[in-house]
Amino acid sequence: MSTSLTAAIFYAALALPQPYGENEPSDARQYRLSELAVAIDDASDGEPDRAAALLTIAEAETLLSRRVHEMGPRKDGRGWAISLWSLHSTPLVPYREWRTLGGLAGTQAAAIAADRVLTWARERCGSVHGMFALYATGKRCSWKGAGNRVWQYNRILKQLEADES
Repeated sequence: MSTSLTAAIFYAALALPQPYGENEPSDARQYRLSELAVAIDDASDGEPDRAAALLTIAEAETLLSRRVHEMGPRKDGRGWAISLWSLHSTPLVPYREWRTLGGLAGTQAAAIAADRVLTWARERCGSVHGMFALYATGKRCSWKGAGNRVWQYNRILKQLEADES
């Protein structure tokens, strides 16, 4: 884990807007996002591109919502999801592991599971665009919303690399 990357992840996450209607106190949000930054840094093995992908997915899926971060499984468009990364029980994330990924206590394990899914998606699709598409759809390496995620990923990656230097 790199403390400079952890700090860069924290500041990138802090710069993202809070979800509408969530008025999380500043000190509580900073603490929660600092824990998230450590989890992302650990899960990404200190690689800025993997860290940027994890932060991009968490922001795109849940807007880093405190409510979602604190809760367990929730219903979404593809079944039951858990964590800031909206993980589903799949062969990559077996149910036995999946059910432990909720709440603040599950953040570290959820980041590791999300990184595993993202790594698989990138290897399978061969591109960042395909990685985001497969993560979102669970089925295809193309998806109309992937371009927006790639744009956000590139923005976050530039910020992480700049802050880390």
